[in-house]
Amino acid sequence: MPLRLLASLLFALAANVLLHVPARAAYPDHIVKIVVPFAPGGGTDVVARTLAQEMQKDLGVTVIIENKPGAGTIIGTQSVATSPPDGYTLLMATFANAVNPSLYSKLPYDAHKDFAPVAIACRIAIEPECHVVR
Repeated sequence: MPLRLLASLLFALAANVLLHVPARAAYPDHIVKIVVPFAPGGGTDVVARTLAQEMQKDLGVTVIIENKPGAGTIIGTQSVATSPPDGYTLLMATFANAVNPSLYSKLPYDAHKDFAPVAIACRIAIEPECHVVR
């Protein structure tokens, strides 16, 4: 067998083996944390806890809720912004997170660069009621 053909076959075999080796562990492989920037017991906390229960079932790992209230959601949001960007620390963002950049001239995070949207967990639409009096 010519040397060139043998080298090609060995290269193809090595490439085939390497294609089946995962580059990294499957997500998630440890605890996922959802930071709620409000006190426990409010609407956002209830939604986050319900979401965490379903995520635990689907992902097969523990999902914990960490309440970090204060400063109009800035404390909890900052803790997520400064955490490693590995997908294991999530923020339960609300309308307050969208409004804060326009209310405060300086925030300890960049609302547009420090976060990546993952999903819409809950949407609350309040429709005005119209009553016709005759």
